[in-house]
Amino acid sequence: LKSQTVKPPRCGFRSAMSDWTPFIDPDQLTNPQLLFFTAVYGYVLFSAAGMLSDGSELLLLVPSLAGLIGSVVLPVLGAVPDGMMVLFSGLGSDAQNQVSVGVGALAGSTIMLLTMPWYLAILGGRVDIVGGECQYTKPKNASDSWAKLRNKGWFDTGVKAGGPIATNGKLMLLTSCLFLIIQVPAYIAHSTYPECSSGNAKQCAEAAGFEKVFSIVGAVACLFLFCVYLYIQATQANQETAAKAVRKRVAAIQSGEVTLAGACKEMITAASKRRGGSAEALLESGSRDPGTVAALTDTLKPFFMYYDTDNSKSIDRNEFRYIMRDLGEKSCTQEQLSELFTKADTSKDGQISRDEFVELVWGYLSNHQEMLSAKEEKKVDPVPKAANGAEDEDGGGEEDEEEEMPEDLCDLSPEEQQKRIKMRALWKMGMGTLLVLIFSDPAVDVLSQWGVNLNINPFYVSFVLAPFASNASELVAAYSYSLKKTSSTIVISLSTLLGAACMNNTFCLAIFYVLVFWKQLYWAFTAETLTIVLVQWFIGFVAVTRNVFSLGAGLMVLCMYPIAIAFVWICENKLGMD
Repeated sequence: LKSQTVKPPRCGFRSAMSDWTPFIDPDQLTNPQLLFFTAVYGYVLFSAAGMLSDGSELLLLVPSLAGLIGSVVLPVLGAVPDGMMVLFSGLGSDAQNQVSVGVGALAGSTIMLLTMPWYLAILGGRVDIVGGECQYTKPKNASDSWAKLRNKGWFDTGVKAGGPIATNGKLMLLTSCLFLIIQVPAYIAHSTYPECSSGNAKQCAEAAGFEKVFSIVGAVACLFLFCVYLYIQATQANQETAAKAVRKRVAAIQSGEVTLAGACKEMITAASKRRGGSAEALLESGSRDPGTVAALTDTLKPFFMYYDTDNSKSIDRNEFRYIMRDLGEKSCTQEQLSELFTKADTSKDGQISRDEFVELVWGYLSNHQEMLSAKEEKKVDPVPKAANGAEDEDGGGEEDEEEEMPEDLCDLSPEEQQKRIKMRALWKMGMGTLLVLIFSDPAVDVLSQWGVNLNINPFYVSFVLAPFASNASELVAAYSYSLKKTSSTIVISLSTLLGAACMNNTFCLAIFYVLVFWKQLYWAFTAETLTIVLVQWFIGFVAVTRNVFSLGAGLMVLCMYPIAIAFVWICENKLGMD
């Protein structure tokens, strides 16, 4: 089992449909050719995982779906590539041997997500640690040269932990125990049927029969905790989901995927219905929904701060026009924008504060359709296309090179933009799922063939390579998002990684248990199981007990990745496990 020297049968559906499959048998390839196909399949699966992620994140722009998408759909789709690797590794005629590729994908994905992105998030988001506290805000007596990160040491810089990290850490510790449902009976079976490890077919069948009932119990337990995890996320992760939605909304507006009205009008309309009145009436009465106001404020904040160059917490009339242009609202006339600004400028000093700006935008979105109708009745005096030195009513300047709104969105109503977003999201998620289903099977064969060619357990090949095909985007996302250097962004980054481990412990492991039951496999992965569980217990203990993660602690977490591979090798080759 651990050192295959014969040609591995093709797995999954291709073994039954070999006459028409477009894929080449890996055993017919030379090592350079095998390397090429490994890269091709890996790239396709990497792209498919990205499409699943991008498609589901697009739905965060749909206010009515954002809560469901952020807490349920995103975690599930993130686990689909690994789950399919596990599934297809056990569908062939020689599933007992080939499933080691699926075990490698599951173990490698879980351990990689808990180590490399964890370290990168701390590296990118670290700030100075003074007196055991992370310095996210400027002290009152600090000099003008103060910065969040000035130290360079391993233990005087780090990040602050938060409640969601500890919560997800506890959930990960709980779900990691699901591996023991099959591992304990497998240990008993190993003692009862000792000749199974040496290839005795009869004893292997008897061991598989003994473990069969535990596999179905494990599958039910996994599905139960899978539902429990999603329920907890849906009911308690509102803050995290809201932060993800705001981040996606800002990025989509900045890139021109959607306008401000397309991203936020439905949100304000829904809030108005919940409050039982029109958005305009709620604006005047001051009884707006606090959550919606906070979401709108967070969405507008980066645009407002960009033009508040003197940090006066206010903007003038021209800066307001440029902000509306950056928000994609280029269909308003200068007369309409001037009227909006004048109404919001209650102090009549030619400046509006951020709170006044938020109220202005709320009113603008509430009357968006009426303003468009008024615009059509008169000739449009378009908003200038430039900011900060661009041509405006006070003089000339150079044209800004900022990217324009795509033609398929700039002239659409907010409702039509929402429809277009949903169509794009469904297309990306559908295409990503299709690619995963098509290419997971040949990818498993290629990884298994590497084990044959190199005369090593394909578990090691899959452990190293598979996670980078299905989860490489997490490495980039964890680092880039943490660069904001705020406590909220680091909490989201790290809690998301712990949540991904929970999904592997439930969703992917449930698939594994079903394979063990259906294909009547015996559990021969003691070393791999111990490694997965021990790594999760170590990192879970760190997540639950620490309030601050130093860069040195992050390095210790990172070291668990090579230690895990070495531990499996020692257990198998020195301790004789499996």
